Amino acid sequence: MLFHSKVMKNDLQTLFHITSDKSYNITFPNIPKQYVHHFIRGYFDGDGHINYKGYTVSFVGGSLAFMESLQALLLKYGFNPYMTDNDKHIRVFITSRKSIKQFGDWIYADKSLYLKRKQEKLLADELQDRKRDRS
Repeated sequence: MLFHSKVMKNDLQTLFHITSDKSYNITFPNIPKQYVHHFIRGYFDGDGHINYKGYTVSFVGGSLAFMESLQALLLKYGFNPYMTDNDKHIRVFITSRKSIKQFGDWIYADKSLYLKRKQEKLLADELQDRKRDRS
C-alpha cells in the first residue's frame, strides 16, 4: 500500500510504529485471550494456505520474531506447529486432518468477519476424518 500523504505517513509511524519494512521486523501484538482466535483467523485469511493432499495449514510471513511468536501461540493452544525459513519467507505449519479440523473449529468459533472461501476450504469434506466401516 502506498501513501502519498506525509501527514498520514508520519501519523502511522508515530502512533502505530508502522514502517516501510514492517513485513520483516514486525512483532506479534499483545492480544487479550478472548480475541486470539479472531486475530489468528484474520491472519489466516490474509496469509494462510490449505493443502488438501498434504493435510497442512500454513502461514507465511517475513518477520522471524512474529512467526516465532505465532508458532509459540499455536503450541500453547494445543497445536503442534513447526516452522521453516528459506531466507525469503518463513512458514508455520499445522499438519494432520485432526489438527486442521480442531484449528478450523477454534478460529471459526463465534465468528463474525471472515473470508467465506477460506472457511469453506478449511472445513471441506476432503479434510475430515474418514469414517470407519465396522461391519
